[in-house]
Amino acid sequence: MRFRTSKTTFFEIAAGLTAPDAGRVRVEGDEGVAPQHLALYPSVTVRETLRLFGGLAGLRGRALAAAVASTAEELALTGVLDRRVGVLSGGQQRRTQAATALLPEPEVLLLDEPTAGSAWPPEPLPAAASAGAGGVPGPSDVNSCPISGRMLACLTPEP
Repeated sequence: MRFRTSKTTFFEIAAGLTAPDAGRVRVEGDEGVAPQHLALYPSVTVRETLRLFGGLAGLRGRALAAAVASTAEELALTGVLDRRVGVLSGGQQRRTQAATALLPEPEVLLLDEPTAGSAWPPEPLPAAASAGAGGVPGPSDVNSCPISGRMLACLTPEP
C-alpha cells in the first residue's frame, strides 16, 4: 500500500494540527512550527508578537526578553521590533513568522515554505544550527532549504 501526502499535510500531521488518515508520525523532542500561511496579527508589533509566542512556549521574564532580543538579532528584526507586523515587507513578515518558531530553541524545527514570496534568507538560519535542531525542508528544492543542522526527514515527490 502506498501513502501520498503533500509537504503541508505532513507538517500539519507532524505538528499535531491534523490527524493522519492512516499510520502515525512520531516527533521526538520539542518542536517549533511556522506554517506556510502567515499566522501573525497585523495590528501588533513584532516585539509584541515575539513576546506572545514566547510566552505561549513557556518563556517568562528575563528568559523571554533574552530570547526575543537574540532571535530578533539573528533574523535581522531588531530595526523593526516596534513596527506593526501589517506594515512590514513580505520578507520581514516571513522572518517574524520563523522567529516565533525559533524563540524557545526547539529540538525539532518545522518550517513550511518559509521563504515563499520573499528573497529571504540569504544564509541558513543561525538559531537552528546553534540549537542543533533537526528539520524537514519546506521548499521543493532541498538545496534552497534555510535549515541548518541535521536533517530530520526529506520529502521528495515521486517521478
